[in-house]
Amino acid sequence: MKFSRFGFAVFCTLSVFIAFGIYISARYVGRQNALAELEEPSFLEVVTLDKPKEFAFIIPVTANPRENTKLVETIFDQEYDMYKIIFLYTRKEEKAAQDLKHYIVKENKGGRVTWVESKGETITLLDYCHAVFSCQNEEIIFSIDPASWLAHKQVLKKLSDIYSISQEVWVTYSDFLIFPSLEKIDIAKLQKMISPDRKDFLWTSSHVKTFYAGLLKESLSDVKLNLDRPLTDTSIRELLMVTKDRAKRHIRYINEVFYLYSAQS
Repeated sequence: MKFSRFGFAVFCTLSVFIAFGIYISARYVGRQNALAELEEPSFLEVVTLDKPKEFAFIIPVTANPRENTKLVETIFDQEYDMYKIIFLYTRKEEKAAQDLKHYIVKENKGGRVTWVESKGETITLLDYCHAVFSCQNEEIIFSIDPASWLAHKQVLKKLSDIYSISQEVWVTYSDFLIFPSLEKIDIAKLQKMISPDRKDFLWTSSHVKTFYAGLLKESLSDVKLNLDRPLTDTSIRELLMVTKDRAKRHIRYINEVFYLYSAQS
């Protein structure tokens, strides 16, 4: 009888340890799965390398007609034609938007363009996010400051090649020239001057950056962010910083000039 009680006690003790081990294992597996999901967004399941990449420019219209037209001219001059343009504007920019519409119709490019009028007095991060969410996950967002323009006719072709080489590329940014001095801003040199934990600042602060629409969509599902703020360089940078945990090693710096930025704006 004593042996039976002892055996029962041993059995209970072992059962507790086994149950605890299963619990710990389940938590570990759950955490590993969560980390895996964070590191490898599900939108990558549909990213393919055997079809042409499609780009979506998101451009806020400014009150400067020449600035608007200059940028659009360099987009229309691209030899790679798998792209569309989403223009954001408010009533304050309506005259400039109308002038731009006339130019686009004259160039017979109206089919590539979508016009989004903000309901408020200023273009907001929410307007920007709506534009991103209107795109397919696999479309590559080409986020560009309206005071910038593309450096040559091969920009989209080269970017398409870079994204098509590997599924590991989700984000790109590059060197650029300051106009009118044509001084080259070498990002590689800047990277050597800052600490590793500030590397994200370089690509999010770039006047031009590209990224998969799905990357931002999934990243925004993890955080709460005030999207009612005006669309500015600072607010866009803060918005894109939400992707840093997912993007990590998938960000590619391109050691080539892809655009010019006007210091006169």
